[in-house]
Amino acid sequence: MVRPDGSGTFRWHGYELPSPMVNRLILHVGDCKTGTTSIQAALRAAEAESAAPSLFYGARVNHNFLVDPLLDPIDACSADQVFADAARTLAGAKAEVAVISAEMAEFVDPEVLANYLERYLAQWLPGLTVIAYVRPHGARLLSGYAENIKKGDYIGSLPDFLGHLTRRGDLFYAPRFGKWRAVFGDRFILRPFSSADLTAGCVVRDFFNTAFDAPDLRGVPQRENEGLCLEDLAMLRHIHKNWRARTGGKKVPGADAFGWNIPSLLTARPRQQRTALALDVKLAERIATTFSDDAARTDEAFFKGAPLVSAFEQMQKTALPVAQSIEAEHHLSADEIRCLDIFAEVCFRQIEQDAGGFARAMRDLRPCA
Repeated sequence: MVRPDGSGTFRWHGYELPSPMVNRLILHVGDCKTGTTSIQAALRAAEAESAAPSLFYGARVNHNFLVDPLLDPIDACSADQVFADAARTLAGAKAEVAVISAEMAEFVDPEVLANYLERYLAQWLPGLTVIAYVRPHGARLLSGYAENIKKGDYIGSLPDFLGHLTRRGDLFYAPRFGKWRAVFGDRFILRPFSSADLTAGCVVRDFFNTAFDAPDLRGVPQRENEGLCLEDLAMLRHIHKNWRARTGGKKVPGADAFGWNIPSLLTARPRQQRTALALDVKLAERIATTFSDDAARTDEAFFKGAPLVSAFEQMQKTALPVAQSIEAEHHLSADEIRCLDIFAEVCFRQIEQDAGGFARAMRDLRPCA
């Protein structure tokens, strides 16, 4: 790709395309569970209503499809294709600012991503801003656990999930975000995901303020992808465990669509008694011991205050004396569990016959009026 030649066109892989109107590219790279779904809903609304400066978003939900191939080293051809498509799309966009929002970029090597940006989107890199949000360690553990439970990605205990994330390195922020800064320099902006540090306590307003210097939106869409209560998480976990027992421990096709869409029905008809998922004292101490140094290093490198370090004090103040149980038997009656097992069996038979049809049906779920 080369710069425009003065004729109002630029050359891309042998093709002449009109010089793009987009002069700023904003890349929103997560983290997961930092209000990304709400930000994406607001971006779609802003694109439709021109609530931001001539904004192009151009995705029905998000742009994870752009980075998903980068997570699979054998899928380089797909990566080339989606980035080539993105270049063509940006070239035809009639807006000053374009936003790419892909929270799954959290798991991508920033050097790999930068390489594809240079190869395919170099035209827009002079105006590039990369924005990420980071959630305090304890809160991220809870939100990540709930997300994995509802989609059936993980069915173990919360302490075991902490061990899983620790081994994988997800919660060691300083080296991870340090690499993003090393690759993108001052173009990389990290924001703390805590209400006290967000613009008006709202991540959507904070994102628009950071990206467009426009914190006062006329209308902010309602929050999306709200967290489920402990009782509903126990119920969904029981269903996923039932399915895995039928497949030798494997996650069933359609589990993601089920876990993503069923919560909209649950939150539309909330339980009379709801218990928030929470840490216990022992687990909070384990988190503080493991990640206090990482929090201090991240605060020092990226923030004026100490939002991550100060979060540990609040985490330990609100920790429960006794650990919660995620077992359905501790929250539901025997009759309710019987109904869940019947429901799980009916769904499993549908998955066996037509997994694609089951997933489509889940994606089409809407709360009844």
